[in-house]
Amino acid sequence: MYSEAITAERLGKFALALQMFLETIEQGTDDEGELYFHCGWCLEQDDRGNKLKALFYYQKAAIYAHSPACKINGFFRAGWLLMQSKEFAKAATMFRSAVDYGELVDVRTEAYHHAAFWYASCLESLALYLDAIRWYRFVEALDPRLDPESRYREIICLNQVGSFEEAYRVCLSFESPSSADFDRQRYDDLCALVKKEKEILYACLSESSSPQFLTGGL
Repeated sequence: MYSEAITAERLGKFALALQMFLETIEQGTDDEGELYFHCGWCLEQDDRGNKLKALFYYQKAAIYAHSPACKINGFFRAGWLLMQSKEFAKAATMFRSAVDYGELVDVRTEAYHHAAFWYASCLESLALYLDAIRWYRFVEALDPRLDPESRYREIICLNQVGSFEEAYRVCLSFESPSSADFDRQRYDDLCALVKKEKEILYACLSESSSPQFLTGGL
């Protein structure tokens, strides 16, 4: 039954796969937490799926899964659904749980990396800008694939707390080429956004009494 459910899921037959996964749970022969995760995934991917029920299954996956990676994924997907519903405080709790658990068991999957980034994003949405900056910097050191996105969001947060000189310095970092692991087109788009921020910051800071830090030009 499990292998048939996986096949149906891969074929996009999510309603059928969900029913099979639920029946497999009743049999009690497989990792219950992993099955709950698949149930959540099927509901999330199905346009007609109940997203609240998907959230419920992801949370159960985070509790009952034997695999650390599945637990982290459960926390992450739960956070993602909550964030899409703009429940940023609850989403932040789920993303932070994914990070904390990954560090506890020393398993740092891709979902762990992304959970750290979106945790920072939720903190930003909650206007906790200083905490968000700290976490964006953590992500920058953690994963080159998330570094440019994190640096751009760091600039926005620095502006929010009035750290304009520091924001300008981060803008200058985009003059370096992107990592090979990062999408070139997206990096160009970010550079265009950063250029606008940099021009505004330069204009404001050049009027200050101490413009010496304005190196690199425009």
